Amino acid sequence: MDGVESHDHLFFACHFSSDIWKRILTRNGVHRAVLPLSQEVAWAVQNYVGKGFRNTIYKLSLAASVYFLWRERNARIFQGRVRSVTEVTNEIFDSIGAKLSSWSTVTFNVQNRGLCEDWLLDSRIFGINICR
Repeated sequence: MDGVESHDHLFFACHFSSDIWKRILTRNGVHRAVLPLSQEVAWAVQNYVGKGFRNTIYKLSLAASVYFLWRERNARIFQGRVRSVTEVTNEIFDSIGAKLSSWSTVTFNVQNRGLCEDWLLDSRIFGINICR
C-alpha cells in the first residue's frame, strides 16, 4: 500500500485497495469507477437501501473489504507480512461466501439466482437445489 496514509488513501485511493475493491464491485455486478470510502458509503446509502439479498451482499462486501484491508495494513506495518491483491481479494470473497452460505431463506428470483451463481453459492440458500 503506497502513499500517504489516510482513510481515503487506504480505502480505496491506493492502487492495492482500489484493485481489490474493483474486483469486488465486479463480483457484485457494479461497473463504475472506484470511489473514496466516504463516497462509496454515500453511493451505497443511495443505491442499496433495504434488506434485500443484493443489498445485503453489497453491504457485506463493503464492510468485509474495509475490515480485511485494515488487517492487511496492520500485518504489513507490524508483522512485515505482505500479500497480493489476489490473496486479499480471495480472503474477502471466502469470508462473504461463508456468511452467505449459512442463509436458507433467500427469495428465489432471477436476480438472486444470478447472485448465487456469481458468488458460487449453493442453491440451498433458496431451499432448493438449482445452482452448482
